[in-house]
Amino acid sequence: MANLTRTKTKSGATRTKVLLVRQPVKSVRHRDEPDRIVLRLTIGLIVAFGILVSVWLIGYLGFRLGFAPAVRVPELLGGPGQGLATGTTILISIPRVIMLAGIHQPGWLIIGFAMIVLPAAALSASNPVSPGGPTPSVSAATFNYIGAIAASLSAIAMIWWAASDLRNSSLGDLPLHPSGASAWLEGLQQVAAFDVLATVAASLWVVLVMRLTIPAWLKAIAASSCFFALVVLVVALSVSNAIVANIQVQRSVLQLDDGSVSDQLLLGFTPGHAAVLHITPLDGAVEIKLIDRSQASTVIAKQSIIEMLTQAHEASQRER
Repeated sequence: MANLTRTKTKSGATRTKVLLVRQPVKSVRHRDEPDRIVLRLTIGLIVAFGILVSVWLIGYLGFRLGFAPAVRVPELLGGPGQGLATGTTILISIPRVIMLAGIHQPGWLIIGFAMIVLPAAALSASNPVSPGGPTPSVSAATFNYIGAIAASLSAIAMIWWAASDLRNSSLGDLPLHPSGASAWLEGLQQVAAFDVLATVAASLWVVLVMRLTIPAWLKAIAASSCFFALVVLVVALSVSNAIVANIQVQRSVLQLDDGSVSDQLLLGFTPGHAAVLHITPLDGAVEIKLIDRSQASTVIAKQSIIEMLTQAHEASQRER
């Protein structure tokens, strides 16, 4: 905008006239705007690829660190397809796991949801200050400091939970006798459900810390602890939920062509053998065997690990 002044003297007085020159405004039509379809498609593909990689990573880590050691065959092979299948099964089974854990132990479920409510309420109450904006009030500054301290303490508590003996003892390995299958599954479901709720709470704490108006050094400490806790809990979630998902997946029941009459449940393959679950006929104990891949066998049915153990326990109870 240009200002032009003109001075005119009349009767000894000075008057100033201001002329306003307006630049013509060019109208922008919709068809004149740049096409953003390519950008949106690129963002959508990146997001979809990130979700796919995350699901595969959760499934792969859960299979390698959770299910394979739990069945006492840590060298079980799990390819890319196995990781994606396990990750998808985990996502599908999460609501059911939480529901069953709440039925058996409602107290743990209440604690888990309370962990989510606290950061969610603080997140809704937080009001980040824009750069150059007004200085936050004393009450707002106090709230921000309390939020950062609470986030750091919650991160420490969640890391403790992931590494605690309470959690690890509830996970455990495949029971040596079918009678322990029910208690083993119940403990697994409780840990898996609590891991899910703790991961959701950790995610909310991360978002809250990034919105707080606090000094840089305090934000660095709180954000680092929350991010680390989130990573630890994602790994813990993948381990516990992968065990729950895999022991309930339908597997092939084999009848070996070597004259044995007992059924063998196929667990997977190692580099040189096939791993099978077997219930010994004498004492009814759970036994994991490695058989030669070339050994002839016949698929006679489909059954999950927990179904096979439960049926074996029920059969032994009836015999008594």
